[in-house]
Amino acid sequence: MALIALGIAINIFGQTAKNEALSFASLAVIGAGLLLHAAGVVIRGHQVQKRLRNSSRKG
Repeated sequence: MALIALGIAINIFGQTAKNEALSFASLAVIGAGLLLHAAGVVIRGHQVQKRLRNSSRKG
């Protein structure tokens, strides 16, 4: 989530400075943040699924 926020901040700075290269580069930072966030959600989902599977076997 920090990369997404950083990308948004870079984009705002690039837009106010009228720097197209900086604004365009911020999209890569936002994209990387979104990919890492999605990976984290998937990993967390697998952990929850594993925990639920293990608790149902015990009881």
